[in-house]
Amino acid sequence: MNIYGIGGLGTDERVFAKIELSDKIIPIHWIKHHKNDNLTSYAQRLATQINNNEPFVLIGVSLGGFLAVELNKFVSPVKTILISSAEKYYEIPLFFRIAGKLKLLKIFPFLVNPPKFVIHWAFGAKNKKLLNAILDKTDPKFTNWALHSIMQWRQNTSLPNHIQIHGTRDRLLPFSKKKDAFKIEKGGHFMIEDRAKEISEIIQNEIDRV
Repeated sequence: MNIYGIGGLGTDERVFAKIELSDKIIPIHWIKHHKNDNLTSYAQRLATQINNNEPFVLIGVSLGGFLAVELNKFVSPVKTILISSAEKYYEIPLFFRIAGKLKLLKIFPFLVNPPKFVIHWAFGAKNKKLLNAILDKTDPKFTNWALHSIMQWRQNTSLPNHIQIHGTRDRLLPFSKKKDAFKIEKGGHFMIEDRAKEISEIIQNEIDRV
């Protein structure tokens, strides 16, 4: 079974380093965004990295989860697994949706690159060294585009054959809106790294059921 993984904003395959499954995760690599891209058009171009002729599972973390939802419009995974992410737009906190309508990122560009201690708090990350390495590698222009695209996202269609795995202490995407999600107690937004063993077990169980 092919297992494709899309990391969070700016992350690469390192975000899956501690996830242990029966098959190796095949990372989907970020590509350069186009000026007028939204999440749908960007996902359509990412879809070329997936072999849709063989059964596969799709895993998306944070921003990668949003794109995994959009990828379902172009490819047909047997199972989609969203980690610290969202299936529908209303799972995004109201503040972010309002900020998108008001285009606050253009008015306050510093919001794209807040101090690292703020990001550490928001992500609830224990491994700050890895998170810092990811942040240092991320292109600010891509970050700006991604945040704007998330704020403008209006996806409201139910996703077939999917599960969500979410931490109860996720400060970016609160657990309160994830009624049917697998619950990771005290898990933060960066739990893919901090709680990898529990997450691996959930994913493997879902794969075994396919």
